[in-house]
Amino acid sequence: MSYYRTGQLTVVIQLPDDEDDCCELVSVTVDESRDRTDEDIHPVDAFREEWSAVGTDLLWDEIPEGPGKIELTGYLWFDGYRDYEGITECDVGFEVEKERRLNKMVGELQKLQTVLETRKHIGQVRRLLQRVVSMLLQRAEEHDASKLQSPEVEGFAEFTSKLATSTYGSDEYKQFLKDMQPFLLHHYQNNRHHPEHFEGSIWAMNLVDIIEMFCDWKAATLRHNDGDIHKSIEINTERFRIAPQLMQVFKNTVEILED
Repeated sequence: MSYYRTGQLTVVIQLPDDEDDCCELVSVTVDESRDRTDEDIHPVDAFREEWSAVGTDLLWDEIPEGPGKIELTGYLWFDGYRDYEGITECDVGFEVEKERRLNKMVGELQKLQTVLETRKHIGQVRRLLQRVVSMLLQRAEEHDASKLQSPEVEGFAEFTSKLATSTYGSDEYKQFLKDMQPFLLHHYQNNRHHPEHFEGSIWAMNLVDIIEMFCDWKAATLRHNDGDIHKSIEINTERFRIAPQLMQVFKNTVEILED
């Protein structure tokens, strides 16, 4: 007579309350059904189907973000026959199968921990990027606001049209800058997206300063009749002693600022 031994293996996992904690294995239980014969409905195909449907292959997107418990459920089966002493092959096979399923669930626990760690990393990067975005949005709102007030508004009212007809970096342009010094110094002192704010040293700036500065360079080319961002990069590289690597980063960024 054929003899089937079946069961259900359940692993309960506690998700961490704190993002720095690890998930914890709470319990492992096996609910066994030992008395099935070939007179019963053959369980193998049913359990195979249920295993593939439930199993231990988690839908990772459905793992809760916060604390809580989740269950991994797997079905066990093994068939065999009774020997003359009443010991069955499936008793031994079932234990092997149970161990195999348990090992698989431990593997799932390790995958779960990896998912949680990755989620933690993604969250940290997201928060840092949002902080930078917030700073950039603030810079966008406040950019060149000092030009709208005295003494800058009077000075730029006189020289803006002159700068538009000059070539950036030319002798004429440099002379205009000298004539603008009284109010231009005020502008530099109140706007940290200019290297002159740091006594001409671009290496005292941070990334937010540099992003605003580069956007300012690009916008300035649109105000010159012969404005060219590539030429501005070359001139400013020499002017502010910019390293070749950063110069190349600026060149790589031009494309995303083009209309």
